Amino acid sequence: MDPHRRAPRPGACPASAGAARTRTSRDNQLAPKPLVIAAGGRPSLRASCVPPGLADRLGIRPDDPYPRAFDVLARAAVYGDDQARALIAESASLLADGALTLANLWDLDTLVLAGPGFAVAGSLYVSEIRRRLGESAFSRQVHPVQVDLSSNPRDAAAIGGAALVLQGSVAPGHGPQVAAHRS
Repeated sequence: MDPHRRAPRPGACPASAGAARTRTSRDNQLAPKPLVIAAGGRPSLRASCVPPGLADRLGIRPDDPYPRAFDVLARAAVYGDDQARALIAESASLLADGALTLANLWDLDTLVLAGPGFAVAGSLYVSEIRRRLGESAFSRQVHPVQVDLSSNPRDAAAIGGAALVLQGSVAPGHGPQVAAHRS
């Protein structure tokens, strides 16, 4: 087993640890095997690692679009549901692992979380990432890494794309290069 990989909590979902463990015949070592959990060809929150009864209690159906299912779960976590909060806390811990890696590799000054997954429970993610970077980032003795939540987490990609297009038209040569289509 990789000595740098944290072991999942007892009873934690193997998918939340990022991979199932299987033995390979080549080296007889434990190796990561991606977990793909789907119902009807689509990811299903119910089929993955939601504790028994939680999906039913929260009204998450197998055919719900993933963003709706995650919003329901995140809202329950924010409002104090212990099971939902444990799932979001595990997710935040895994994201904090990634944020720590990025901060250590690139000596970040600021990290902004954006995207629809942070619209409801973004504060839970920000808190965990701040805590982890404050404890473990290589640069913590030199400078802190500021962790913020985007002011428009659901629309951040669209706003960023629009800003790039506008920048290209206001200051030619400083935005994306769009080639004219010739027929």
